[in-house]
Amino acid sequence: QQVTGGHADAAMVERYLEKRPAAPPNLAHHVEALHWDRARVEATRGPIQGLIDALRDMRSEPEKVRAMARAVGSSFDNAAGSQRWLRDPEQLVHEQMAIVLARRDGLGWYPFGFPGFDIYGREDGEEKEGHRRVVIGAAPGKVTLVTGTPGSGKTTLVSQFAVNQAKLGRKVAFGAWEQGSGPSLELCAAIDLGVSLTALQEGRLREEDYVQLRARMTELSHTIRFFDLPFGRIRGEKGLNDRAIDLVHQVIADCGCEVFVADLLRRAFRQFEPDEEEHALYRMQAVAQETRTHHVWVHQLRKQDINSRNGRPTREDLKGSAAWSEVPDLVLGVFRPGLLKAVDDSVLCVDILKQRQGTWPLSVEFDWDPEHGKITNGRGVPYEYPGARAAAQSDNEIDQATAFPTKRRRWQ
Repeated sequence: QQVTGGHADAAMVERYLEKRPAAPPNLAHHVEALHWDRARVEATRGPIQGLIDALRDMRSEPEKVRAMARAVGSSFDNAAGSQRWLRDPEQLVHEQMAIVLARRDGLGWYPFGFPGFDIYGREDGEEKEGHRRVVIGAAPGKVTLVTGTPGSGKTTLVSQFAVNQAKLGRKVAFGAWEQGSGPSLELCAAIDLGVSLTALQEGRLREEDYVQLRARMTELSHTIRFFDLPFGRIRGEKGLNDRAIDLVHQVIADCGCEVFVADLLRRAFRQFEPDEEEHALYRMQAVAQETRTHHVWVHQLRKQDINSRNGRPTREDLKGSAAWSEVPDLVLGVFRPGLLKAVDDSVLCVDILKQRQGTWPLSVEFDWDPEHGKITNGRGVPYEYPGARAAAQSDNEIDQATAFPTKRRRWQ
């Protein structure tokens, strides 16, 4: 695959293996020869052809000709050839058209699995009903970031998402670094079974419920692979983030997952300077693209912004580097009105704060059952800009003061 740029013909390789099941003793020599042949072909197509064209063009500046001559020599310094990073035009068109036609045929769509969230419903209007609200979805190679205030339901949301993906037949790797692998697996199974989370925590379930819980945990543990970040293996003062990401990359590749959930991703980092954090996030994005996995990163808000704007999260409130809002393809803000207001805690809102190739901001309201951790019956509602209500109230007070100046002075 190194020689062919990752596009080896699997059937051809199988035929070769049938004829030569054992590797020849001089395999390295043949590999080097293939690299050399590729370098010669690439040099002929690239720098050599460029030099010939420059020599034929009487208008070519001498410095350009000399640069092209130097490029010919440089192209042979690396036998693999730097042009291996250039995509083959025909192959690139073929791959992208396969994606385009899959979208046309209704394939290649990776929903989150929350009814009323992925697709517009009736309440959104006839012109939108049935169309995708979340355009990219949980597609391979893409990144979703989930944020919200403490206790807003972030972990419950991503746990139910992991169960949804497992039921859709996708393998999930779950980095449960906030509350641990065991409790996270317990939560996933309990939500799926619909048992009382309070009774579970207090040890008041029926015996048959414990039997079902064990069976469901066993079932889920094979499709949702939980793993602990091996902090103890990370040593040294430099490159700590890179080493942690290498370990995460290895786990993702080894388990062959299609979805990766990190709760919380920042727990994997050891260097939090803006440049270091930005570098780490772009590396994690590259891991998602290379392994063709969809990443869900759970992230926190800055403490000083938790109670601002009625507790509704924004991208500007994300803790740490600005890359936390720049890198993800989809940013979701989780918000429960019942946390900060004296209202019934039966509603959970998910604000779409960013989505590439789609409309935002949007808001989806769910029925929320805190006793069983159930998030159901999603429907679109008008997006309320954070602080808009407070601003409107302030404007109303100003209007009243302007319209009734005498009364206002009397009240004072």
